Amino acid sequence: MSNGSSTQTCPACQGEGAVGSLTTGRTITCPVCNGQGAVSQENTFPAPFHYVFGGTAGSFAVPSGGQVGFPKQLANEWEWELIFMMGRADFPDGIALLLEDVGSQFKFSDYPVAFANFCGNAQLPFPEGLEPYRFGKKTNLTITAYDIGTILQPALVIGTGDGVTKTFAGVLARNGQSQGGPVLPGSVGVTDPPGVIVGSDSAKNGAIATVPPGVGIIGTMNYQTGAISVTYAAAPAVGDLITVAWTSGVALNNVEIDMWGHALLTAVGTGAIAPALGS
Repeated sequence: MSNGSSTQTCPACQGEGAVGSLTTGRTITCPVCNGQGAVSQENTFPAPFHYVFGGTAGSFAVPSGGQVGFPKQLANEWEWELIFMMGRADFPDGIALLLEDVGSQFKFSDYPVAFANFCGNAQLPFPEGLEPYRFGKKTNLTITAYDIGTILQPALVIGTGDGVTKTFAGVLARNGQSQGGPVLPGSVGVTDPPGVIVGSDSAKNGAIATVPPGVGIIGTMNYQTGAISVTYAAAPAVGDLITVAWTSGVALNNVEIDMWGHALLTAVGTGAIAPALGS
């Protein structure tokens, strides 16, 4: 197709008017030129671009029981349309996220959204024919991450005294979860008899030590897996319940959010448009 002074060959379909669908593989009408094969030089063209919400190390650390907001100003050269979001976190189940347009004070949800629901699974969430959400130039966005994983869990009995056994072990798992951990450092208390704390991880280094005036006790606590083991200097009495009180969570939950989409670039002259990478 020949180009007039105000049009040029569509860079998406190369003038064919049709492209292959990324989701179905079928040939569909080119969404850039609407099947015309040519576009106005004033039209915009989508180039892959993503924004990273995180600190200098690529993530922001959310403290136990706290929240952290990370702002980002979108580029002033182009509008940008959101396609999907991805993210990572040390403890994903312990994070909820809220996206806000600071300028308009518009929140994209009434309440913080669970990490897995906010980020999804990185599959294209927009069926063909639906428009992605478009942000204007220099839009100021903030993603606020909230800790929702610091929860006092039901105490776990890891053994019963028989007057002989000195070592007891178990796995601390969140209520309803089969996998152990994570365990908030400094939250572990071992009681014997129930209600009297005889050992704790007060040093927050994974070691269980005696809490005076308790009897001699040592042990280890794996905060990631929830595995705990304690050994008494003298065997607990028959019938004593060796019980562990604990709280789930992490001291700092490192989070990174990537918002992927299209920078809507404007063609100038006949030069090629190079895809942008990210910011």
